[in-house]
Amino acid sequence: MGYYTELSSSQYAAKDTALYNRMNGVTNHSMLGAILSSNTMNIFSMATSFAGNPKPDGDVVGPDVNTENYDAAETQNKVGNFSDAMHAFVQNKNKDTAKALKEAYEADPNNPTISKYYPKYKEEVEKLLS
Repeated sequence: MGYYTELSSSQYAAKDTALYNRMNGVTNHSMLGAILSSNTMNIFSMATSFAGNPKPDGDVVGPDVNTENYDAAETQNKVGNFSDAMHAFVQNKNKDTAKALKEAYEADPNNPTISKYYPKYKEEVEKLLS
């Protein structure tokens, strides 16, 4: 281990590895090394194609967005308002925070992020507002 730490902190660290190996008598590549060095990109591209394309036709699945009327800043603002209202409601459950959370939900009920989290609090919100 001492030799490794000496070598890694020296000026020769990770330099001329092939020359160092030849000087120590290493002349051949292993079969695994040759396969990996020549096919690494193929392996990674194959892995990403499986992970990134769950649909058989190769389309990447994403949220359905109507691009004509889509305003990213407005959507982000609504999600931020909902998030703030949700955190305030969790910290202090009262009528005012329940009302703010419900209003933030009603501002964009079709947003996937908002519609995912609101049902967790809906029962408590309705109870406080009734």
